[in-house]
Amino acid sequence: MWDRHDRRVDVYRGYELPERQAHDLTILAHDAGVYPATRIPSVLQAWREPAHADFEPRTLWSWFNGVTECLKDNLAQLPARTGRLHQLCDRYIGLN
Repeated sequence: MWDRHDRRVDVYRGYELPERQAHDLTILAHDAGVYPATRIPSVLQAWREPAHADFEPRTLWSWFNGVTECLKDNLAQLPARTGRLHQLCDRYIGLN
């Protein structure tokens, strides 16, 4: 299981994410139940102005981490939301 996760992270880090795709993923994540519509502005803000230098590269990994930063206030729902987020990202880039 950890090997699969390590592979996933490597692929996310290597997947360049243009601005338009980041916006599309932001809406798709909402549609997938990752977060409510009220979180869309904070997700976009996290993408546009990353809180950490590690999130500055314009990759799927950076976007993913920005989203998870926005979800940390509700720890009870975090595992389920992160699972849906992984499913979305995996499907988006064709990672099986």
